[in-house]
Amino acid sequence: MYDDYYYDPEQYPVAKHSRLGIASFLITLGSGMLAFVIVLIAGILEETKPGTLDDDSPLSIGLFLALVGTLGVDLLGLVLGIVGLCLPGRIKVFAILGVVIGILGLVGFVCLMILGMIANA
Repeated sequence: MYDDYYYDPEQYPVAKHSRLGIASFLITLGSGMLAFVIVLIAGILEETKPGTLDDDSPLSIGLFLALVGTLGVDLLGLVLGIVGLCLPGRIKVFAILGVVIGILGLVGFVCLMILGMIANA
C-alpha cells in the first residue's frame, strides 16, 4: 500500500540552475549598475563644475573608458547567458535574465552614444 507513495530521488532527478546562467545574471546586473553609477558621476560632475568634462580632459577619458569596460563585461555576461541557455537538463531562468539584462545594457549603451553624438552636433 505504501509502496505507491515511495519517492526515489534517483528515479526523478531534480534539475538544478545553470551555474553559467547565475554567473551571467550577476555579471550583467553588476555591469548595469556600475554603468549607471558612471553616468551618474559624469552628470553630477558636469552639473557642479560645468566644463570639467570637455573632450580632452583626463577625467572625461577615464569615465568613457570605464563605461566601455562595463560594456565589455556586459558582453561577457551576455555570452555566458547564451551558453547557459544551451546547457541541457538545467533550469534556465537566470540564463534568460542574464541575456535580457545584457541586451538591455547593450541597447542602453548604443542609445547613450547616439544621444552623445546628437548633443555634440
